[in-house]
Amino acid sequence: MRIGDDGFHIRHRYFYAIEEELEELKEEVADQEKNRMKMEDAIKKMREEINLLKGIC
Repeated sequence: MRIGDDGFHIRHRYFYAIEEELEELKEEVADQEKNRMKMEDAIKKMREEINLLKGIC
């Protein structure tokens, strides 16, 4: 380490790497939430169709 070098540049790089990872995780969670909502909608539609079929039979 040079005189006067407190390692700031290294910490700065780690900070940005962690920030990038956090953004990727946020995107992944958002995608999972969208998929969950789509599945819930599909299940709701299936339940409605099942109830209609029960009413016909």
